[in-house]
Amino acid sequence: MQRFKSIAINAIKVSVCIVALVLVTRGVNWNDQVVTTRDGAVFSGRIIEHIDRVVVERAGYPTAVIPRTEIATDANGAARIEYGMRTALATARKPLLLISFCVFLLVPFLQGYRLRLLLRADGAPIAWWPCTRISFAGNFLNFAAPLGSTAGDVAKAYFVSRHSDRKTEAMTLVFVDRAIGLFTLLAAVTLIAVLSPATSRLSVMRWYAMALFGASSLGVVVYLTPVLRRVLNATGILARLPMVDQLRRVDATMRRLASRRGVLAKAVLTTAILHMVAAAAFFVIAGALGMRASAGNLVEYYAGFSTGELVKALPGPPQGIGTAEMAYRFLFAPFGSASQIVCAAFAMRFVMLICSLPGVIFAVTERSRTSAPPTHSETAQVAPSEARAAAA
Repeated sequence: MQRFKSIAINAIKVSVCIVALVLVTRGVNWNDQVVTTRDGAVFSGRIIEHIDRVVVERAGYPTAVIPRTEIATDANGAARIEYGMRTALATARKPLLLISFCVFLLVPFLQGYRLRLLLRADGAPIAWWPCTRISFAGNFLNFAAPLGSTAGDVAKAYFVSRHSDRKTEAMTLVFVDRAIGLFTLLAAVTLIAVLSPATSRLSVMRWYAMALFGASSLGVVVYLTPVLRRVLNATGILARLPMVDQLRRVDATMRRLASRRGVLAKAVLTTAILHMVAAAAFFVIAGALGMRASAGNLVEYYAGFSTGELVKALPGPPQGIGTAEMAYRFLFAPFGSASQIVCAAFAMRFVMLICSLPGVIFAVTERSRTSAPPTHSETAQVAPSEARAAAA
């Protein structure tokens, strides 16, 4: 029965992925297209001039010369000139693409710093560089493994546990690290959606983002408030669950960390910077592919990219393949053609994958390491806090 359930879930995920990719590719063209006012006539080919007039070179047909006055406009008054994938790729500015790699490469180093913050706060003094290596390894599995981000998180938890004798606590903090990342991302998207004008495409997400953020915040408050925990009999519920001793240690670890507000504030700030860096890499890619990317729409790019990252984290296709691109198609439509947006989305996936490749080496080297014995200072630091958590 369990095997049948697993097969059914995977089949649903694959189906969603296929449907999403089909929807994404609708409207994506290899050639450039110009829509005219001549009864909606469409000229398809390669645009070789587009300043005073638009010249379209067409295979097997005479070259079309279209005056600017004869080009149709959309609802926003923009000329209906759509550049296809061929032009987007051929005219891509290679130096900007290289810069996007350099920008995104900062992400795993920031992830390593955030992970170190959380581990040290709970008495596991793992250095920044091992945490960074573990982040590289987890990222590679996130982007390359068929299971998506689940595989990367499990691998990070396993590698971190090999550096500490308190394995349950160390593994718990890896998943808390992931939760902080998603919660900060959701908070930023919600704030931007709420402040966006009604004409913005981000305003469509306003109520969904507010509902999701509100539900998540309520869950955190209920979980961490002692009075509510007693009312809900959280201790009794834990006692009836399997592996109760492990769950109690997980619970104690999360509540200990919640009391370290300074550490949490640093982790949230690091996460915000991390997301800005990743969004900046996508912004540079969009500019390289000819999309409208300027200082005036930086916030829209940040919010749109962040929304795509949230979509990737939702249950569904691994790494949100197809579904994230659908979100990009909707949110970035004012800034480029469908072909340019899809090219930018897949170029960003490629950048993420390439920047995670050092994780292959780090995963192998981390696997060969043995667990580190706890130090005297570690034991002394943790014991009192564990005792207080248990008493609570």
